[in-house]
Parts: sequence; C-alpha cells; structure tokens
Amino acid sequence: MPKQKDYDIGIIGDLALVDFNTAKSLAELGVKVVVFRKKSASAQEIVDDFYQEKHLGFEIYNYSSPMDFFKKACACHALFSFTGAVLGPLKTIYPLSLLPAFPPVVNIATGSDMLEFVAQKSIRAFLFRLHLRLSAMNWIVDYPHSLKNAARFKIPRVYLMPFPAFRLPEERFDLPEQDGTINFFHPSHLDWQGTDNRHERYSSKGNDRFIRAFIRAVKNGLNAKCTLLYRGADKDLAKKMIQESGVEDSFILKDALSRDELFEEFAHCHVVVDQFDVGGLGGIAIEAMAAGRPVMMYVNENCSRLQYGGDTPPVINCWSEDEIYNCLIDCADASFIKEKSEQSYSWVHRQHRTEVVYDKILFYIYLLTGKKFKDYGWEKNAYKN
Repeated sequence: MPKQKDYDIGIIGDLALVDFNTAKSLAELGVKVVVFRKKSASAQEIVDDFYQEKHLGFEIYNYSSPMDFFKKACACHALFSFTGAVLGPLKTIYPLSLLPAFPPVVNIATGSDMLEFVAQKSIRAFLFRLHLRLSAMNWIVDYPHSLKNAARFKIPRVYLMPFPAFRLPEERFDLPEQDGTINFFHPSHLDWQGTDNRHERYSSKGNDRFIRAFIRAVKNGLNAKCTLLYRGADKDLAKKMIQESGVEDSFILKDALSRDELFEEFAHCHVVVDQFDVGGLGGIAIEAMAAGRPVMMYVNENCSRLQYGGDTPPVINCWSEDEIYNCLIDCADASFIKEKSEQSYSWVHRQHRTEVVYDKILFYIYLLTGKKFKDYGWEKNAYKN
C-alpha cells in the first residue's frame, strides 16, 4: 500500500463531465489531481476526446478492479466523490475504506441524489446513507428537499457551498436588440411528474406551469417566441400542450444541443427560463447568468441565504402559474431585462468565479489533510522573524 501521497485530490464521478471540469479548475490553481474512470472502450473514447480539446494539467487513471482503484486512491490526500460514486468500485471491499491508508472522502451532491435517491427504500439507498455518514464532508447545495433529507436522515458534517464543477463562460453576450419580439429560451428537461410521478420525486422542473403561463401571455398580447429543447420525461405531453394551444407558432422545439450550441442559443435570446420546482440554482442558471442573461426560475430565498448569506441570486423569481405569467409580462419592458442582465452577470462572478469557490474548497482540504495550498494570513507577523 503506498505511503507516499502522490496527489492532493482524487476525483471520481463522471456525470456530465463534473469530474473533468472540477479537476481542470483545481489544476489551474496548482493542485495535483487525478481523475478516476473505470477502464472501458467507451470511457477511453471520452477521455481521448477530452484530451484533444483541452490542455488538461491533471492525470486520468483508468482503474481495472476495485483493488486497483483502492491502491491508487490511497495515494491521494483527499477524495472527491460526486453523488456517492466511490461506492461503485468499493462496494465489494467497502470495509477497507475505513483503513487509515484510505483518504478522507468529500461527498459532493449533484441534485437528485440528495433530492430523491437518499430517501428511497432500497439496499442501494441504504448503502448511500451509510456512505454519507462515513464521509468526512457532505457538500450539498441549497435545494429545499436536499436540506430536508439531510435533516431527516441526520446526515453529519453537512456543508453548503457552491457546486464546484461549473466552468463560467469566458464571454459575456450583448443582449439582442428588442425589435418588438422577446425571445425566451427554456433548455431544462421537460418534466412535471406527468409521466413519472413516484411519491419521492422532487427533481421535476415545473415546465407545465411555464408553458401554460406563456400561452396565456401570448394570447393576451405579449409578442414573444419561446425555444424549448425536446427532451425529458414529459416532452410528448409538452408537445401536445403546444399543438393544442392555438399559439403553436410562438414555440420552437429543438433537439438536444452541444455546449457550443447551447451558448449560441443564450446569445440569441433575451431571457433564459430554467426550473420551477427544485428551488435553487443549477448549471443552466449559473452559465446563463455568466453569459449575461437574466434567468426566470424559482429560488427559495430562505434556503438561498444558508449558502449565499444575504446576497440573493437576482433571478426573475416565480413559482406559481400566475407568478410566472406576471413575470412574463414584466419582460416586455426592455429596461427590466437590461437591469436583470447586469445584476445577474455581476452576481454570478461575485459568487461563482473559480477563485471564490475554490478558496473555500482548498481551506477545507487543509482542515481534513493538513495539506496547505496558500497562506491564510497567519504567517504575516511584524514582531517575529
């Protein structure tokens, strides 16, 4: 078993490239990082594509077995596990994770794991709850039902911090001129529990309330277009609702987009519409705000204060169909959109730029491991050499 700690942080959990994006940000700050991926032909293809597009600055390790992963992980000072991903390779040797050689685990929630999965009645959910109790840190974001489940299951060592994997776009887009038509872009999955209505579901998006409110607003004179992505459990229900609306020409349905295509849509719209059920910010909202777009969505302000203090995200905040309708009417005022755009851009760079988020991360890693990445002020002393 290696005693030498060759890496500062190991990362496991490949949902939507959160592992690569986090590793890239850490590497840019001088942190030595290894990303764990299970060895397979498809995984190697993803890695090869990423290598071609990025100058990585971090190592990728394709482990072949649980013991292979365990030995390599022991060479890290700390391990980041997105959505309990460390349970995958360790499930057959999980007691070994309690040995002193194994690094402390920082479990990072990505959404539905803490919103829904943790409360399920299954062996996998039980093991996930056990994993949370054994993790050195449980890092969650400010979604109301995530907080409820953390309290319900008495999850220890819970920290509320901004999600680390967002890579803010380098470019801020100018708002399109408002030539009479307001362009809305709604890229969230179409899901309002119409198709999947299991009791424990809390990750739906509430798009039906937005679609109905938008139809009402257009019928009452709002000159607007809305582009939606045809994806999600209720995409066919959404399509039917639009076809029966009487204002079908005001909607544009598109298939899933690449990241570059997503930002092209940001550039061409006035307002990005996100989700109305979860109650907090996700990747779409953060990236849209960083591109200079106001975001219409629901944020629970009580929960938001736990993460951001009094610096509430300046979204166009609405939940019910009537609230969404009133906010749509507000968007007819070009000065309202311009003000929200400026507030959004300023706020997201104040709260989510890399150095702000990772200053917190690296300090907690220091507390866990003794590995210090910067001087936090105590070495400055005018009276001692």
